[in-house]
Order: sequence, then C-alpha cells, then structure tokens
Amino acid sequence: ATAAESPFRKAYAFVTLMGNGPEPLPQPILEIFPRQAYLYYPQGHDNAYIDQSNTQQLFRATIRHSSETAVQWLVDSVVQSGAGTVPWFLYQLSGSGASKVVTISARLQTQPAILDEAKAIHLNYSWPGLV
Repeated sequence: ATAAESPFRKAYAFVTLMGNGPEPLPQPILEIFPRQAYLYYPQGHDNAYIDQSNTQQLFRATIRHSSETAVQWLVDSVVQSGAGTVPWFLYQLSGSGASKVVTISARLQTQPAILDEAKAIHLNYSWPGLV
C-alpha cells in the first residue's frame, strides 16, 4: 500500500494461509439390516412345524451421505431383477434343500462400488424324537 501523503512511503504485508481447504464431503455409506438371518425351508425334514414367517426375511438398506435412493439387490452376486430399486428386499425360501449360507448384497445403482452384505443361513428344522 502507498501512503496518500507521500508516494515514497510504502507498506507490505504477507499473508500465509494454513490448512487443507474445505473439509471433503463424506463418502456415501450403504448398510443392510439385519446383518444375519436364520431361515428355514418350508418343506422337507420336520419343516412342516415351521411358521411361514421363519421362511422369509425383510432386508432394509440405509443410505447415508448420498442423495441416491436407488438400490440394486443381489443374491450370491446375481442381480434380483424383480426386486426393483427400493431400499428393502423380501428374501423368501421355497421348497427344500441342504443347509447353506447365502450372501444378500445391496449396492447403489449409480455407484456399484458402494455396497454392503448380509448373510442368510438356510436351515432344515429337525425335532428330536419325531419319526
């Protein structure tokens, strides 16, 4: 800056900015609830004694730090086309089969790298002493 009374008088100022700038936006997060479900086959073994509610599970995806609401559901890495893009998925067992663990995944439709997984354990009901 130059003084108005005397153009030969000058002043200088140095400013140093510290920091990394504005805080970065948080990464989108998708979480599935419940994380684990035990489900029984409706047929086979002693499964006739199992209530229908124990053959299905409603999974819900919660999305944070994103305006995206479209969720793609997968069962053992296979996209479930009939599930739509809503944040919930009704997984149902049918028939009979062997005990196994199935992976239920949800991912953001426009950002497939943002995903979460849950496990569905398929079981057969066995009541000791029933013939």
